[in-house]
Amino acid sequence: MHRTLILLLGTTLATAACHSAGTPPASTAAPVAASEGTYALLDVEQRPQFRNTGELIREMDRRYPNSMRPERVVADVVVRLLVEADGTVTNPSIVRSSNLAFNEPSLEVLKVLRFHPGRVGGQPVRTWVDVPLQWRPPADR
Repeated sequence: MHRTLILLLGTTLATAACHSAGTPPASTAAPVAASEGTYALLDVEQRPQFRNTGELIREMDRRYPNSMRPERVVADVVVRLLVEADGTVTNPSIVRSSNLAFNEPSLEVLKVLRFHPGRVGGQPVRTWVDVPLQWRPPADR
């Protein structure tokens, strides 16, 4: 079963598979600093990119809720997070969820996620992004 993680970056949809990550196109808008040195996704010249999608998918398989395994429940959860200038993830919050049982696991799996940070003027900056997580039952082993 091919597992794909879809990263929603503003109005741009980029797909990152286990062994490949595309480069989202740069915004054409002029950069505008947001409060506290953070930027909205559309205001960065280079958008954040996944560094460890495979590790995230393995963590999702590991944290798939046991109570959902017998029915092989599928769920979609969108998490808003701040990609720090060093590529780490902070301040995750649930934006939308199709099944509440997946909310806590969604926040937990993001602890392993790392990015190449967004950039403005060639410098790494803090950037807000929305990350949709598609929960699927782990493959039978």
